[in-house]
Amino acid sequence: MRKPVEFTTGLRRGVSGKLFKALKLSYQFIRRPFASPERVLFIVGCPRSGTTLLHDLLDGEFDIRIYGERSPLTSHDTTDHIRLNDLRSVRYTLSRAHARMVVVKPLVETQNTSQLLAGVPNSKALFVYRHFRDVVASDLRIFGVRNGILNLKPIVDGNDSNWRSQRTSAHVRTTILKHFSGSMNPYDAAALFWYARNSLFFDLGLDRDPAVRLLQYERLIAEPAAVINEILHFAGFGRRSRRALRHVRPESERKSHDFEISAGVLGLCEELLRRLEDCRGRQGRASSNA
Repeated sequence: MRKPVEFTTGLRRGVSGKLFKALKLSYQFIRRPFASPERVLFIVGCPRSGTTLLHDLLDGEFDIRIYGERSPLTSHDTTDHIRLNDLRSVRYTLSRAHARMVVVKPLVETQNTSQLLAGVPNSKALFVYRHFRDVVASDLRIFGVRNGILNLKPIVDGNDSNWRSQRTSAHVRTTILKHFSGSMNPYDAAALFWYARNSLFFDLGLDRDPAVRLLQYERLIAEPAAVINEILHFAGFGRRSRRALRHVRPESERKSHDFEISAGVLGLCEELLRRLEDCRGRQGRASSNA
């Protein structure tokens, strides 16, 4: 089992989390008592794709305010406390943040990325993706062996009130119906959910939106300082990190996992991963030429 990634950033080294948060909020209020954020960055993608690490690394910046999956932005969700409030309420809450930049991580709203970008001024989105085998292993280890099947059930049932199935394309739903059963291989099920969530990037046209950028989790691990500064530049933060990342070290490289994914599901995931990689390459070249 892979150990957690260790990291320290700037003033966070040697400072407790609660103290750092208190210092940062005080700094932001003193510096910008009446100002709204200049930039908003949404972090979206499939759960278990490494977005928590990205969230924590960006939280090391004194001029950035972070709203996680459960926050004042999800206060109206009395069931799971993870669905975003209506856009008007979201805009109001964000307007009262005192930081220069706000980062929001609404993974369960990935299907609504375009609406968020249209409804929140000066916003962009990072779509984070990770190799499907790592996501499958993490998902079933954390949430239990049947979690993939449970995640697919709303899609199979066509339950549009559930975030897992909202805006799922007819093609993806048909594909899942072809493979689904209540007693299916749990690794196939978790891989199909990875396929469904990451397919949103293309099915919603996010690949054609200049306000959306792909981020490969494995590159964040390999080149954290460079990636963090690329993110700040993309978001329009206006400067490089002054509290440069000191250390990010995976305890081990990604290992092969000793579980089987059936040939049909494996082919789907490999093809989608290839499309994501190709698109990331095009985005990188376009950014270099800009």
